[in-house]
Amino acid sequence: MTSCMDMTNLHFHGLTVSPDAPQDDVLDMIAAPGRSLSYTVEIPKDHPPGLYWYHTHPHGESHRQVLDGMSGALVIEGIESYLPSLVGLPERVLIVRGRAIKNDPHSGDLKQRVDLSSDVCGGEQEPPEEVFTVNGFVRPQIEIAPDERQFWRLVNASADRYLDLQLEGQSFEIIAMDGMPIARHDPDHRTRVADHVLLPPAGRIEAIVTGPIPAAPRRLISRCVDTGPQGDPHGNAQNMSIIMGKMLRIDVNVSNATGYVVPSTNPFVSGGPTGVLKEIWSFGLRNPWRYSFDMPSRGGTGALIIADVGQGAWEEIDYEPAGRSGRNYGWRVREGAHDNVTSPAPVYKPTDLTNPIWEYSHSVGQSITGGFVYRGSALPAFLGRYFFADYVQGRVWSMALTINPSTGEATASAPIDHTADLGGSVVIGNISSFGLDAAGELYVVNHTGGSIVQIVGGVPPTPPTNLRIIR
Repeated sequence: MTSCMDMTNLHFHGLTVSPDAPQDDVLDMIAAPGRSLSYTVEIPKDHPPGLYWYHTHPHGESHRQVLDGMSGALVIEGIESYLPSLVGLPERVLIVRGRAIKNDPHSGDLKQRVDLSSDVCGGEQEPPEEVFTVNGFVRPQIEIAPDERQFWRLVNASADRYLDLQLEGQSFEIIAMDGMPIARHDPDHRTRVADHVLLPPAGRIEAIVTGPIPAAPRRLISRCVDTGPQGDPHGNAQNMSIIMGKMLRIDVNVSNATGYVVPSTNPFVSGGPTGVLKEIWSFGLRNPWRYSFDMPSRGGTGALIIADVGQGAWEEIDYEPAGRSGRNYGWRVREGAHDNVTSPAPVYKPTDLTNPIWEYSHSVGQSITGGFVYRGSALPAFLGRYFFADYVQGRVWSMALTINPSTGEATASAPIDHTADLGGSVVIGNISSFGLDAAGELYVVNHTGGSIVQIVGGVPPTPPTNLRIIR
């Protein structure tokens, strides 16, 4: 790895390899300006074949460096063992990146060359900031004869751009997604056919494509991907004809063109407003940052608990008893339990808006991270308590849930702050997620520190406050 103007290193995205030097060590292997690093990565013999990618990973620098193109593709051979018909097909590796054009003196020519649609994407009037390149080229010519079958491996190596890839007039016969062959988990259905494929940053697809007949359209394009402007000014979370701001419920244990079916027990399969999407389970959500189910297998209620990140004032926790679908949690009419933008009124309100069971203002924290209801055995005093955190402030709380036996609804107690017991915010860091193991024990993900730790207990007092971290 050659030197650059800032500290840098490498991360091998998706590969199951050692996190220790000289392999995928993103914490201790750092090249300072003017220095270089050497990596030796040992791939396990039973590693799934397919497409992976590498990119820089120094905290605080990786986003800009990936924007500058410091990334690439990795291929582990052997995918033909899952689909023998791949043998002999011409193969292409296509790395798609964004190229900034805002201050580019050639931006007008670039926009013409990529044939940007005149349609406004998502209703926004802002001019495009980037065009996509393939293997570093703007609108390259990809040679493929009519009816010829080729094996394409595509990676979205953009730092922050979504792709909705479509091969005009053709379909993708998908072999693998994100480095995982479909046949590895579903030997009876080794491929899936799709007209277009959504690839988030780091997303990968491996597929067979067929050359179009001479008179047919022949462009590889990205359709409009609208992730929505700040504040949801278009009221998307209350619009029942689009998926944004919703909790969806689908069954992916099928093999068809869409890759899923809608369960017949979804709330809007046979009712609801005109144009409602049947995939919707509940709506009126802003940015659920971790939701979880209270595990019935360990004595839980099966309830869905959603931590929804607020806009500018309130963070909230929503509680949904098992099977209670079709709820409207209020965004953007409300933020938390408070009026936000009340006009226009909700398009569809099957019942009253569902208030959170707990909320806290931005004087306490600014970005909630949802966790789990504890159902393990190592911390008996915490059984049935819901753990959650704030990413920005580096704080951890738990609260008791009292379940109404008649309605199944929950009432939350005032949370207990465990931050000091866990070593303080400096030790905890920015908590991006929680996790559970097979025994129901609780883990905390420190995003900035790059660590996962388990919460264990000594002899906890009553009420429980004495938690500590072991590494």
